Amino acid sequence: DFPLKSDPLATIVKEKRANVELKDDALTRVNAKIREIKVAFNAEFQALKDESATLPNDEYNDKLRKLCLSKAIAARKCKSLELQRFILERELEIIEKKHDAGDIAWEKKLYAAEENMRAKKASVKKYTKRYKERETNLIHADNALQNLMKVYENSLPPGAPRAKLFKVFMRDIEDGIEEKCPTGCEEDVYERVVQLRTKRRELEAAKVDAMNESEKAKTFLEEKVKEMEVAVAALKDTTADKEVFEKKKQADLNQIEIYVTLKAHEILHFDADSTDSVSSVKLGSAENGLVFANSAIEKLKLEIEHLNGEISSLKKSQQELKKQFAALEIERKEEEVKERDLEAKEIDVQMRKFGQIVDLDALDTMAREARGGEELKIKLRAQETYHAKEAAEWRKSIQQSNDEYTALIEQHTLLLQKIAASKRALLTKKRGAVAS
Repeated sequence: DFPLKSDPLATIVKEKRANVELKDDALTRVNAKIREIKVAFNAEFQALKDESATLPNDEYNDKLRKLCLSKAIAARKCKSLELQRFILERELEIIEKKHDAGDIAWEKKLYAAEENMRAKKASVKKYTKRYKERETNLIHADNALQNLMKVYENSLPPGAPRAKLFKVFMRDIEDGIEEKCPTGCEEDVYERVVQLRTKRRELEAAKVDAMNESEKAKTFLEEKVKEMEVAVAALKDTTADKEVFEKKKQADLNQIEIYVTLKAHEILHFDADSTDSVSSVKLGSAENGLVFANSAIEKLKLEIEHLNGEISSLKKSQQELKKQFAALEIERKEEEVKERDLEAKEIDVQMRKFGQIVDLDALDTMAREARGGEELKIKLRAQETYHAKEAAEWRKSIQQSNDEYTALIEQHTLLLQKIAASKRALLTKKRGAVAS
């Protein structure tokens, strides 16, 4: 395959990596081609020999000249294939002596690393499912508690002492302590509130258990994610080391001298001083040059055209993203102004109602010391989730737009660098061919 000499620092395509099995297959194909050419010529020769007694002299001489030409063509093809066979034998010798054991060892290491990564991914998937189940249980427990509060509100008849009954409903009564029905309340209403209080304590205990289970599941999931990241990093390192091994093997194979038979009219020479000028090479003037197939050059031209089209498309996408980013930035600033206004209103409400700014953290600490703080912790968590949801969505949207914008810029830059590197490499090869 062209080019005949490759860069030892280039990335080795997995399907084209040199190993003993591939080289044996290639050697078998070359030997089969040589036998095919010889068998075809012998058959043609035998056919002419059998017809020689019945053919006229002119026709016989004409077929004999064609047979001589076929013999020269067959000899040239066999010589080219014999050179190819010699190169394959040399490559096979190098691979078997230096790199065969390394090939097997690296394949085993790479397989083990891939299996480890797949196992860690499966574990992460399992614990992710478990964590989602625990979160679902927590949501169900919270919904059940909220529904109970609604049932309590609907169970109070008009004229009932709501403040006194709410204290009864929220009170945590220890065993052995007697309670009495509040003044002005009917006995059946009081009994119903006591029953709902018992249900509330059960649901709150279930919610606390669900919260603990959720936290444990989250901790396990984080541990498994870290293990998966370690496995992915190990696989990446193993793959990189395998690439180094493949490049070293390719560098050893590049030391083999390669000879190819070409006709003079089949060679074109690129002038290093002008990328557009093409001239024929004199025999012997391109000993150190690189040989490429015309199809490879055409593929490079098509790739350049394709990349130019992608660059134009990316530039348009970049402009659209800039407009979207500007619009989102304006919305973000408006939300920040709204947030500051809400904070100011909050302070104003606290000053009007309490005459001072209330320290919510200190209030939470006092409540925790008085009743363990589990109830307020649950309510505070629900309120924080409710009020932070909208702001989190805006921040997430802005961050996502920033990430997309950054990724497109990086992709655009990489494409430009790739095109520049391709043109620079092609120009360097042309100059090297002229210099040689």
